[in-house]
Amino acid sequence: MNHLPIVALIGRANVGKSSLFNRLSESRAALISPEPGTTRDINQKEVVWRGRTFLLWDTAGLDNEKSDVIGAQATVHAKRAFTKASVICFMLDGMTGINPADFAIAKLLYPFKKKRPLMVVANKVDRIVERKGDNVATMRTLGLGEVLCISAKNGKGIGELLDRIVEALPPEIETTTPEKRAIKIAIIGKPNVGKSSLLNAILGFERSVVSDIEHTTRDVVNEYMDYKDDTFCFLDTAGIRRKTPTRVKAKQKDLIMERDSLREGARAIDDADIVFVVIDVFEGLTKQDEALVGDAIDLGKSIMIVANKTDTLDDDQIDACIRAIDGTFRFAQWAPKVMVSAKYGKNVKKLLDKALEVYHERRKKVPDEELLSILKGALSRLKPPRAQGKAIRIADLIQVKINPPIFRLIVSHPQDLSYAYVRYIENQVRKACGFMGTPLKFQLHEYEATRRPR
Repeated sequence: MNHLPIVALIGRANVGKSSLFNRLSESRAALISPEPGTTRDINQKEVVWRGRTFLLWDTAGLDNEKSDVIGAQATVHAKRAFTKASVICFMLDGMTGINPADFAIAKLLYPFKKKRPLMVVANKVDRIVERKGDNVATMRTLGLGEVLCISAKNGKGIGELLDRIVEALPPEIETTTPEKRAIKIAIIGKPNVGKSSLLNAILGFERSVVSDIEHTTRDVVNEYMDYKDDTFCFLDTAGIRRKTPTRVKAKQKDLIMERDSLREGARAIDDADIVFVVIDVFEGLTKQDEALVGDAIDLGKSIMIVANKTDTLDDDQIDACIRAIDGTFRFAQWAPKVMVSAKYGKNVKKLLDKALEVYHERRKKVPDEELLSILKGALSRLKPPRAQGKAIRIADLIQVKINPPIFRLIVSHPQDLSYAYVRYIENQVRKACGFMGTPLKFQLHEYEATRRPR
């Protein structure tokens, strides 16, 4: 992923960068609204066209009038695309024409014109050709070359734009070894627990916009990072919170944006291998934290509890924090707990090392003979309780899947085997085989009458 050429969409707010991003990537990854400043972080997706693959970047609107902290950070991140991109697409609004902000951005782009391909793209050019023709002619006065007219909404000119992008890409880098699949990690938690700060600390640079304002992160921010012999793909999601009376009074447009943001966050969790559940040690644990962990487990995701802002805690306080986490997440005692400080980078390497361990545990396959031995030992120590006077016999235990691990118990009366006994078998498997950080699923199958129980 890191070797892919980058194509950056640059422009002022509300020219349709996110709409074009979704059109080219065939996704709904970027949030769209008429509200300026909807996009804050760089959003990225792989795009394949005519056999070439590139990384498409959607950037925040470059608005020189932004004076708030979030807007200023978003602008800095967008300007980072100037130096990272292999191809720059400078987007303009074909409906309204150019304005002083466009001239200011063009001035910023002039030094890069000779260093990399730069395309001027007029969006929202679909109908009313007569009125928009003058606008397009005016755009040529920017001195950045030919203007390509498209409509991200209706798909007009998209094929030609992609053809031009592919032609402008640098020569493809040939690799002799196949690229490994990235380990996907979703970073989730309530608002303002430090998810974006944690991602920045992991990457070693400010990838995500950070502020004390709730829901600073809107789009799912994804970033790849090579670590040791593996590659991580981190997915920083919007803060998840419960409904409260104050939410009812919020502006309708804010509620819609938050809903869309949370929907994309849920998709990121569904796509992940591992979920970092970030908690603030000073806020304490809530039912919401418990629900987040439970939802991720139901989806079969590996779990790591990341306690942030621990830099001021002494050893006794850290021990108390671990006990509190264990008390809240009794159903996930197998989830590793890592005490970090995103602000100072404390234990970030430990967190990544532990994530590698969890991922490899998730892909572990236990031989049938070993599982049978574990089952026999468990049965000798504690037999299944009788149900309605019937003896329950377990014939076999086999692993039928990895990533996540799924096991099959062959039982005489599966409908009568208690949940508590299945958890007992799970604990015996974990005790012998590990599976740190990973939920185990057990399927109960009835054995055939001719099959002799072991």
